[in-house]
Amino acid sequence: MVQIQPQPAPWEDSLAVRAQSDLPNPREGPAHDTKENEQYEQEEQRNRENCHNGQQDTLVSRTAGSKPAVTPPQPDAKREKGRKSRTVSSKKAVTRKDEHKEALAVLKYSQTPSVWLEPDADKPYSLLPSELPNGLVKRHLHNLPEVLARLVSKAALAGKDGRTFASNVMASLSQHPAQLHAMIFAVMVHDRIQQGISNPTATELMVGTEAIRHLNRELSDPKGALTDSNIWAVLVLAYSGREDRTRSGQSYPRQSFLRELQSIHIYLRMEIVIEHVLGLIKMVELLGDLRKIKTPGIAPIVSCCGIMGACRNISRPIFPFISLTVSFVREDGRLAITNHERNAVAADLGPLGTSFWQVWASNASTPSYLEDLLTVIGDVCDFTVVVENHASGRWIPLTSPEIIDQRNFVQHKLMSLRPAEELVAATNITVDEVQYETCRLACIIYSFIVVFPVPPVVGPFETLTDKLKRALQATEWKGFEPERLKLHLWILVMGAMGSIGLPDRPWFLLRIMEVLEEFDMAAWKDLKVLLQSFLWHPRTSDPDGVDIWKAVQHGGDRPEEAST
Repeated sequence: MVQIQPQPAPWEDSLAVRAQSDLPNPREGPAHDTKENEQYEQEEQRNRENCHNGQQDTLVSRTAGSKPAVTPPQPDAKREKGRKSRTVSSKKAVTRKDEHKEALAVLKYSQTPSVWLEPDADKPYSLLPSELPNGLVKRHLHNLPEVLARLVSKAALAGKDGRTFASNVMASLSQHPAQLHAMIFAVMVHDRIQQGISNPTATELMVGTEAIRHLNRELSDPKGALTDSNIWAVLVLAYSGREDRTRSGQSYPRQSFLRELQSIHIYLRMEIVIEHVLGLIKMVELLGDLRKIKTPGIAPIVSCCGIMGACRNISRPIFPFISLTVSFVREDGRLAITNHERNAVAADLGPLGTSFWQVWASNASTPSYLEDLLTVIGDVCDFTVVVENHASGRWIPLTSPEIIDQRNFVQHKLMSLRPAEELVAATNITVDEVQYETCRLACIIYSFIVVFPVPPVVGPFETLTDKLKRALQATEWKGFEPERLKLHLWILVMGAMGSIGLPDRPWFLLRIMEVLEEFDMAAWKDLKVLLQSFLWHPRTSDPDGVDIWKAVQHGGDRPEEAST
């Protein structure tokens, strides 16, 4: 894939570190080395003549300009060994490394690049409201545009949408110290987690403390408290907590390529700071509507953070859905997907989702909560088409922000479905459908694998599979008719997928073995046909599905607790 070099953005002239042209230019190549050898030969000849006349010379560093102690020149034994008839060979040319050892022996550079890149690296950056060292500010603000751009576009700074969003958000840095320090802190956390470093540095904690101090000062002014900059600063601090605990085992469900879209593979690894989240909720309530945020792109990111929080806590989103674009859906509310896109994946995806409508017919007598579930399932099927086309390398008429909107739209609707207990408690609706809750939880597991991939942090999958196990234990499945029994089997497979690497995995495998006795299946392909009639993405999950089939064919793992 050809990498598109982005054009310099407006902030780069003032925030980027000094250009490479200001650094000492490395002198490389055989031609230069040969020239250096000729100069060395002439200098050595003069030294020998001076020594013959009883004179001494002083070697002066051409770079440092300092005079070391007076010593008689000594020929280099290694160079003399390789010299033939005083003729310089390009193969024996003096390397730049050897030349520096000889001529710059007394010159020592600092190990910190910013010190010699910027002479004033330890002084405050005068163009921004911060007392942080110049080198620290420039180093992290240099990475900030890329980090921001990836929130709205997979192309990041190579795309117009990413550059525009980064420029809009950074435009107010010079007027709002809270936003400035919060963003520097967020970049430090982002870069550290991306590098696989768990523990924060003292500098990182200090910058975070400065951000909170400035934020408290700005929020104390009622007239300027609800600015876009302050809302963004609180949002950044709320979703840039410490790195959460990750799975200790190697096993984890395989996931689709979308795990890096909007950098959720990084942000979903961070703990959510509840104090800042509560502050953000209060600010949004006082604002009245997220759409009142004037800076383009901030409101959709706030909405996305609400989705991430819902996925982490297996709860409903705390913010309404707001999109980056308007073209991601059709007028009827379905995702903007063409028939050509559907036909392109028909052979690979099979009769995706059709078996749900054989269990529940959508008609006037269908309860509203079931209608909502079926609508979301249709959206999940549509987005699976997008995932397959994109993963297959097929051209699709969607921009990166539109794909982000479609994914977040589907995930927001799915996480917004009320649990069965909440439906009964909050709406007094009698949930007669015994498979509603288990199906809802199984759909969330599927989404965590294909639609909105959740990284291997401790919590989401553990909570999901535990809830699903409890709901299944209360389900009397032996009286199910064939279509409901197929749905029950798909739900169990989703539980086995979500519990990969977890203690509940054997329980799901044993339940699958029991249900398979009601079917005439001789091979994995028979089970796959059933799974594809519900929700299944072969390119992502076939290997894990094969593992499940092999496990149940070999008797599974039968610890005592798994049989309960």
